[in-house]
Amino acid sequence: MVKDYGKKNLIRSDIHQSGQVLKPKKDDKKKNRRELLKKGILFILLLVFIFCIYMAILIRGGPEIILTRYGRIADEFSGKGLLVRSEEVIYAPYPGRVTLFVKEGERCPAERPILRLEGSGGVKTFYSRKAGVISYQVDGLENTLNPDILDDIVEQDYKYFRGKLIKITDGDRVNAGRPLFKIVDNFILYLLVEAPASQVFRYEVGEKIWATFDGLTIVGWITKILDHQNLFIIKLERFPIEMINKRWVDVTIMTNAYTGVYVPRKAITKKGDEFGVYRVVDDTPVFYPISQKGGNELYVVVTGIGRGVEILANPEKDLVKYSK
Repeated sequence: MVKDYGKKNLIRSDIHQSGQVLKPKKDDKKKNRRELLKKGILFILLLVFIFCIYMAILIRGGPEIILTRYGRIADEFSGKGLLVRSEEVIYAPYPGRVTLFVKEGERCPAERPILRLEGSGGVKTFYSRKAGVISYQVDGLENTLNPDILDDIVEQDYKYFRGKLIKITDGDRVNAGRPLFKIVDNFILYLLVEAPASQVFRYEVGEKIWATFDGLTIVGWITKILDHQNLFIIKLERFPIEMINKRWVDVTIMTNAYTGVYVPRKAITKKGDEFGVYRVVDDTPVFYPISQKGGNELYVVVTGIGRGVEILANPEKDLVKYSK
């Protein structure tokens, strides 16, 4: 008979010298794990608290010091632009079928045959009344948005001008009163754009600008500024044919671009009659006069100081900290 010594030894190992059987204490193990978890969480929270205190001291405790940089600063803003053209719409006097003689976007001289209408009123050929670009697409705003009535347009909220584009193709049947085509003067194009209220004061009527939209950059001039609407009326120098049917565009308006050493506008302060920045020399702020070439709402290109120089980011606030 083979004796089961392993089982016997196992049983004996669970017997205390006093004769009592020792059972594993599962509750004690769970309690220990919970205690360790609590201590771990408290330790992490303590670290986060110490880090927050350190950052608060770092931010509030000392002045903010920055380096002057070299680069290009553009004086610009972006927004929604509304295109205004000089255009004339021709309507169908009676229902019928149309035959087109001119391609969309083609520039025609005066008295050029544009299309033929065959219907209940007979056969009629329509000619261009003046030279211009022909389009068979209209949005219903042609008579409202016209350069001749720009002064009336600005009294309204220009954002609400929304047209519905309709067009005809060769062989279409049209009803009486339906727009057939329009003649666009491709030498006149205006742009209405709203500027940020904080920047309007920096622009003047007659100022030259560069308008960038739909991958194009076009020179223009500000012809009127409506301060109460922050609205600029801009006459563009040229008329891209791609814009004969476009009404709203995402546009960036730029007046100037400057290259050189630049600093934040808030870093510039005035001392007596001079403008300047405060350099930090041996942990001491020293006023250095500078000249301003130009910039935008946030940054200014300056002369009189090199790049990579430590200056106070906000002297009005930071100088107080040095005096303490």
